[in-house]
Amino acid sequence: MDSRDLDLYYVSFINSAKETIALLKLNLKEDTDINLLHRLFHNLKGQAYFMNINDLASKCLEAESIIRKLLDNKQIIRESDLQSLKIFVKDIEFKLKKYEDTNRRRRQFFPKFLFDQA
Repeated sequence: MDSRDLDLYYVSFINSAKETIALLKLNLKEDTDINLLHRLFHNLKGQAYFMNINDLASKCLEAESIIRKLLDNKQIIRESDLQSLKIFVKDIEFKLKKYEDTNRRRRQFFPKFLFDQA
């Protein structure tokens, strides 16, 4: 894989991660589908590991483990769980922004509209 391929993955990852974060924010409420939250964190974790953004992936893994405990014990999501997950989402969003800022040079190779989707 050459650097141009990695740049294309970068664009796709950034857009997908922003969409996932938006979906997480939208769905972090008491009557949410816990399985949906699990899938969102799980998918973002996998993408982050693929892009070698291990600190972001680790945060997703921590959030995923909270949800996994709820699923395994067939519990409903409590307000304290939601607050913890909201903190994880803010931290993930911060880490994504940091990653995006440090890799800004890649943006020069692609049309602006590719980054305005999320």
